[in-house]
Amino acid sequence: MTEKIGFSELAQLINELPPEMYSKLEEAHNRYEHLIDITSGEFSEESISKDRKEYAKFIETNKDGLAIFSDDNCSLFMSKKYNLPILLCRIFITNDFNWTG
Repeated sequence: MTEKIGFSELAQLINELPPEMYSKLEEAHNRYEHLIDITSGEFSEESISKDRKEYAKFIETNKDGLAIFSDDNCSLFMSKKYNLPILLCRIFITNDFNWTG
């Protein structure tokens, strides 16, 4: 039987990433938040507009037209846009939203 990895081990993995990899994950995550329009200001409107056309399948809205943050779509976007391993993107998102330090 395979031993399960807990949240603390995953958090440690994220904390031990090389700084440039961690920065790339942060940028990719932030770019997704810009893509779905829950934050703004860090990337040019032109580049985000281009992303919205190219990565439209990763944008979900509720019945009122408001953006929905999707862990799956975020992971996929981060992986595709920044050429990052999808599992690492998913771990980063889980770490960012579910763990406290």
